[in-house]
Amino acid sequence: MKTINGHAPLVAPAVEMSHERLLLRTLIDNLPDCIYAKDIAGRKILSNPADLKNLRCTTEAEALGKTDFDHFPREIAEKFHADDQRVIEGQPVINREEFFLNEAGEKSWLLTSKLPLHGPTGKVVGLVGIGRDITERKRAEEKIREQAALLDDATDGIWVLDSNMRISYWNKGAERIYGWSAAEATGKKPEDLLFRGTLTPQLQECIKAVNERGKWAGELEGYTKDGRTVIIQARSNIIRDEQGHLKSLMMINTDVTEKKKIETQFLRSQRMESLGTLAGGIAHDLNNVLTPLLFAVEILKDKVTDADGQKLLRALQANVERGAKLVKQVLTFSRGVQGERIAVQPGHLVREIEQIIGETFPKSVGFECDVPADLWPIIGDSTQLHQVLMNLCVNARDAMPNGGKLSIRVKNETLDENYAGMNPGVKPGPFVVFEVADTGVGIPKKVQDRIFEPFFTTKRPGQGTGLGLSTSLGIIKSHGGLISCYSEPGKGSLFKIYLPAKPASAPQENTAMEQANHPGGQEERLPRGHDELVLFVDDEAAIRDVAQKTLERYGYRVLLAANGAEAVSLYASRQNEIAVVITDIAMPVMDGPAEMAALQFINPKVKIISSSGFEFNSGVKTNGAGGRPFVSKPYSAEAMLKPLHRVLTENRPVIGEILTK
Repeated sequence: MKTINGHAPLVAPAVEMSHERLLLRTLIDNLPDCIYAKDIAGRKILSNPADLKNLRCTTEAEALGKTDFDHFPREIAEKFHADDQRVIEGQPVINREEFFLNEAGEKSWLLTSKLPLHGPTGKVVGLVGIGRDITERKRAEEKIREQAALLDDATDGIWVLDSNMRISYWNKGAERIYGWSAAEATGKKPEDLLFRGTLTPQLQECIKAVNERGKWAGELEGYTKDGRTVIIQARSNIIRDEQGHLKSLMMINTDVTEKKKIETQFLRSQRMESLGTLAGGIAHDLNNVLTPLLFAVEILKDKVTDADGQKLLRALQANVERGAKLVKQVLTFSRGVQGERIAVQPGHLVREIEQIIGETFPKSVGFECDVPADLWPIIGDSTQLHQVLMNLCVNARDAMPNGGKLSIRVKNETLDENYAGMNPGVKPGPFVVFEVADTGVGIPKKVQDRIFEPFFTTKRPGQGTGLGLSTSLGIIKSHGGLISCYSEPGKGSLFKIYLPAKPASAPQENTAMEQANHPGGQEERLPRGHDELVLFVDDEAAIRDVAQKTLERYGYRVLLAANGAEAVSLYASRQNEIAVVITDIAMPVMDGPAEMAALQFINPKVKIISSSGFEFNSGVKTNGAGGRPFVSKPYSAEAMLKPLHRVLTENRPVIGEILTK
């Protein structure tokens, strides 16, 4: 029998093979797995076609007698050699994953098993190995990990049930909502984990609808790990296999607990408005009750001479005056209390506030203001507007117990129909905008939705009644304006007040005249699109509706998404059509930054314009030299269309973003 480098081959040449050996060799050569054998020195003595492919050899003769050092980079060959020596010494390898570099220089993975090869006398003469190519599986696992990472960025709870209705996947959003980790939730039945073992009517309806229609959407009430009740907006879909059998069921849960509380608070606010109407009807009687009490206190002060009596009278007077003030504040909140409406110069209001701040605020609170000389006048009650600004400044001071910076900026701004559509009750035209910003502790998101409610306050008892902002809201509404808040915990707060202005030559009159002379009006002056597809992302339905109408009016096609997750899904399926993405920053499910990261992962050259209401004093990088497109809310059609036109006509991709301080 021929030898190879002094060693007998494992299988003799085909002409000398017995029928059994020929069958065995035929089987080995036709298996998709890599099968090979090595002698004690690591030289190949058998290599089937699958193994030859990994060695980049065309015939077995090219591989026989050679070692791994002839086929692989030295560091990998040394690893294989050390591994072989351990096997020869009696340490077999069973189903171990290992990799090598393929012809393209990419990692290829094998599931490898190696066993010692014994000679006729029982002595180890080499080893035999088998390797299964698991490269596609490893790549699929990596893809799944990447997709799971994106799902973990979603604020929604996403979990999957297997065919036995046990949890098989549980994302970070579900962990944040319910409190259980993935390890704790996996393998559990949802009714046991989330519903305390009870099939509630809502859960029964969900199960019935999913079985009949394959999907369901509605509200469910469950429990968190720490026992809190949580209300979720749930969407479920069945995933079936090729035969149509149930494979898994996916649930997407949005925590609407706070939203439900807000709806309850809204109803409470409506009741409060009814109370205000009632208070207006009996205000005269209430004042008639309080007035003689105040007179009586003054008379009794002269008649009661002992110290205890005087102390009681002072307390009585303070409480009567406080009652009168509360009645006035409730009236102001519910009805605005029409005062004298005269032309008010915004600069005068700010200078009065500046003087009070300089005299009464602690020196640790720095103050700066920006009041242009060409501000339009406001028609309003200067005392009420002064009260609004003072309320905001006092709140800003209280938000900076360790000091900080308080800023007031005033500017003229003409609001168009686009803006009016985002804010019901506001008419387009000239406005003066007051921006009051601080660098304080900020307002948590869950609290921001409640700050204008009457009697809601985060201050300690005795430090506030909770009527300051609600009164301010009533005053601003009675003036035909609006007030909004943008805040981030740890970064401060920004309040914007929009008050209708009366410039000497009203912009809306000029616009109307121009449109009469030029039928196209402003539409002719603004850049138009050329049927490009724009993906517009915002969680406010009113903003999406107005934006779609505006963009379509100016020659664009529009896709709408209510959050970042929807946007990523739409972009993944239609990225070749979508020219640009306009997205809000603060959204549920998946916010702007997470959405942008996902879009860039799909297409590094994606073009994005971002928007937010939190710009002033927040570190937002706005349009400018070297800046990136960012549109500050609320924005007009012009403010949206010009950056859009610029991004579409630039050659380089541009990403809008909010920068952290």
